[in-house]
Amino acid sequence: MASTPQEYKALVVESKGNLSIKDVPFTAPKRGDVVVRVLASYVNPNSQEVLVDGANFLPGSDFPFVWGCQAVGRVEATGGDEVHVKKGDLVVLDNLLRARDIEEVSAIQGLFYKFAPQSKKLMEMYEDGFYAQYAQVPLENVHVLNENKLFNQYGYKMEDLPQLTRFAVGMGGLNRVQIKPGDTVVIAPSTGKFSGDIVHLASAMGATVIAASRNKAILDKLAKIFPRVHALQLTGDIQKDADGMQQWGVPDAFLDFTPQMPSIPRHLTSAIQAVKPRGRVCLLGAPQGNVEIPYAFIMFKNLEFYFNFMYTREDLQQVVRLAESGVLTLGSKAGQEIATYNLNDWEDAFKFSAEHATWGNSTAFTFE
Repeated sequence: MASTPQEYKALVVESKGNLSIKDVPFTAPKRGDVVVRVLASYVNPNSQEVLVDGANFLPGSDFPFVWGCQAVGRVEATGGDEVHVKKGDLVVLDNLLRARDIEEVSAIQGLFYKFAPQSKKLMEMYEDGFYAQYAQVPLENVHVLNENKLFNQYGYKMEDLPQLTRFAVGMGGLNRVQIKPGDTVVIAPSTGKFSGDIVHLASAMGATVIAASRNKAILDKLAKIFPRVHALQLTGDIQKDADGMQQWGVPDAFLDFTPQMPSIPRHLTSAIQAVKPRGRVCLLGAPQGNVEIPYAFIMFKNLEFYFNFMYTREDLQQVVRLAESGVLTLGSKAGQEIATYNLNDWEDAFKFSAEHATWGNSTAFTFE
């Protein structure tokens, strides 16, 4: 095995719109941490918008820093207090930093910390994300993968595996509303990268899924690939869409994935009307501004209302088990087309990812 390097390549953000590949000194991990050699890192579709154009800039670490938050790699070095993880292990990186002394304080490594004042300290401790050859992360944030099953038995490629962390976001929502085999769940909108993956995940877990969105082509693709998935093209007519959501049975639950957009999510009211009495609703999206909800429907139907951000470690572990058992498919077996780029070609990767932001398309930096 190659010796630990003195320095490594990283895509460093010096300031808004000022990015370059730089040599970064390798730092040995302290107790409680590991250093991972990154092998595949997904490119966020908004990388161009945020980092290059400077629009909707998210509060992260102080400049300079490294972005990127979905990756897999091999453990390169450990802090000495590990009992299970070892050098050379293939791991998926949990990007949600959690304070060890207060669970409510968190931040997303390589992205942003806008949750609590203490979150900034987490970002300062782990300021660099995964657009780099190496990354330092908390020991508890690496999950060892069974590469014999994933590579030899199922035939996955390295760039298929960062999808596991996208699934974990969906698992957080599904577990929050206690989705079980045989349940019927509305997922809307359902054609983005995360929302499309939750359609796939809910189907793999045995649920009947009403995938509701405006993009008919992707809806039809989801319904064709995954069992028990029904496509509903939203019209914007609240009652018509509510009736449409009930044509395959009255839904037990609704998961909302409204993206970061200023428009009013009319499907929210439709789904709340469609869900059965004492049904469950979980909001996982990121709409801008305030959102109107049908207060009376929620109260009179005794709906259980949840908000869920990201996922727990157990959620990610559950996703890993489903993938390793073959129940949950990844990559091309799950309808994904993944474009791979060298880190030096980051400008092309950013543009491609922005132009292919819907479900079924992913962009990855891959490292030898």
